[in-house]
Amino acid sequence: MKVPSSQEFRKFADFVFTFNPSVTRENLPRLFAQATLATGLALTSWFICKCIMSHCYSINSISNIPAKFFGSEKTILEKIWKEVDTQGIDTTPIKALEIYGSEEITFDKFSQVEKVYLGNAFLSYLKNDEKNYPTKSNTFCNLLLTTHKLAFVKLSPITYPDGSIYVTIDIRKEAVEFNPPNSLTISCEDPKGLLKEFDEYCEKGRKLSKAGEIEKGEENVAGVWHTLFGHSHPDLKPYLEIFTNNTKDFYIYSKLLDIYLSSDDDSQIAKVILLFAYQGTGEGIVETLEYRIDDQNGDIRANVFSVYAFIAEYHPKIELPFLRILSAINDPLTIVRSKALKTLYHYLSHQKDGYITEVELNKIREFIPILKKIQKLQQPNNRYFANEILKVLKDHYGIDINKVENS
Repeated sequence: MKVPSSQEFRKFADFVFTFNPSVTRENLPRLFAQATLATGLALTSWFICKCIMSHCYSINSISNIPAKFFGSEKTILEKIWKEVDTQGIDTTPIKALEIYGSEEITFDKFSQVEKVYLGNAFLSYLKNDEKNYPTKSNTFCNLLLTTHKLAFVKLSPITYPDGSIYVTIDIRKEAVEFNPPNSLTISCEDPKGLLKEFDEYCEKGRKLSKAGEIEKGEENVAGVWHTLFGHSHPDLKPYLEIFTNNTKDFYIYSKLLDIYLSSDDDSQIAKVILLFAYQGTGEGIVETLEYRIDDQNGDIRANVFSVYAFIAEYHPKIELPFLRILSAINDPLTIVRSKALKTLYHYLSHQKDGYITEVELNKIREFIPILKKIQKLQQPNNRYFANEILKVLKDHYGIDINKVENS
């Protein structure tokens, strides 16, 4: 860079003074000092702002949502919608975002960082980012666990057949006791590829259900105690014979039982539970599945109650473990609560002619406050079955719901 000569600088100074008469040779040093100070303050402010923004973007590798995204909107859900809109993603499926399991933890008490994590987790879910969603979801849950000293946090988004999404943050302040994992677990092979065949059935069934090609009632198959999608559709029909014949084969059934009792793979156990329903003895399956009714794995518990709910709806003469079902309606997980509530509803509906004992009715009364809380949720399966159970208790068993709640 060329340094101007004294003559050139003098010409420049004459130009400035001529252009702005308020600038004189006497006050030039003072003006120069003021300009230097203003420039320094501007540069300092710019540097601090860049540092803050860099920090906001760097939290947990957040790249899409700046902290300023959480502004003056009324709810976190609206903030998420706003940000999703800027990403060009269809937000219509999102119907509700709510918390269950804690009276103290509300969205108003979430910190700025927690809200950013939450926003990222939902954006990942909406974008069907299966690779990154679990990581972001776990990060958010762990943050809540440590910040609020909680025992359990789970982010539970559930997508319904019409595409609508209901998201529940399941929270527990105190630890919930479940059966510990087996002290001795083994690695079990898939007997004759039956679990793989079941995966194929599930994948085809999900696609057909999403396309509206499976109607309500098709899942009720004669001689089977539970099916996910039935076997009426031509693409699903061959699997009925595959599952029925194999589960009734003594050798294969014994291998499935080994998986159920001792496998170190929870996903295998969850599939075996649903395959047991093809084995043919309803009373036997109820007793067998009760072994895993308090399993630490939520998917396993959910599948147990999937089968129980099916039996309660279509085979009401088969006895179910009533008190254990009742306890599960307050399970920490949304998906398990839904299936336990459905089981209880069908059980009460079919047994309303006098099969419920006075001891069972008295036990139900203890759970009415919980049913009332669940009834207030927007999550459809939780709310609907809680509401229907309360109706049955009032209309068919003569229980004064409001009196019990206030007692």
